[in-house]
Amino acid sequence: MTTREVVARVLVETLKLTRNAETVKLNSVAVKARVSQETVVNVLSDILQTVDHPLVRISRRDHFRIAMLAAESGWLDSTAVGLSWQEFEQFAEECLRLAGFETKRNVRVKDQKRFWQIDVVGTRSRLVLSIDCKHWKPPNYPSKFKQASAHQKTATTKLLSQKEHGTENVIGLPVILTLHDPHLDIVDGTVMLPIRKLPDFLSNITPFAQGLPFLYGGTDKMENPIKAASLTLGD
Repeated sequence: MTTREVVARVLVETLKLTRNAETVKLNSVAVKARVSQETVVNVLSDILQTVDHPLVRISRRDHFRIAMLAAESGWLDSTAVGLSWQEFEQFAEECLRLAGFETKRNVRVKDQKRFWQIDVVGTRSRLVLSIDCKHWKPPNYPSKFKQASAHQKTATTKLLSQKEHGTENVIGLPVILTLHDPHLDIVDGTVMLPIRKLPDFLSNITPFAQGLPFLYGGTDKMENPIKAASLTLGD
């Protein structure tokens, strides 16, 4: 393994072993990562203030920092699995920020009858991404997401109708972010996006992308009339 791979393995296994605990045995990380305990100490010492033997304490802040470093090493799928659902939302928000979006978490929108909650909202110029983070285990069959897709589409429509977003120039996109690859890219007007594709998606998304189920402020129309460019979810 390369040095980069060794570091990534240590970070990912530390994440997984501390998902539901604040301490982890150094030898447990070493066994899972298939490296020496000395290597684990060296990797974690660059991140944590102190690395005690035989247990090391990982705070929630350290946990998230480790996740971002692991993701930067290219281990995005494995990183996301090691996060709690709250950290999964925080991770998505940080990816949006790095892509130049202004972000809000746990946004509530309502009408006269009920309210909807959106995990993460990202705004960049006239584009508004409305993201529901699903920390679900596979299989990711379309039927599993039908209700969630309808909910996210409606929530996004309500979001765009608010004063803050309610202009005809604003374009919204409902997205469900998943841990693993879904069977379809779009379900009932909502984009199904695996976490591994999020950075590339955010780098390329524009209000003029073709084939995406955009919603428009001040209207109930769900079709995208703009055909100026093309964006696919890719492999």
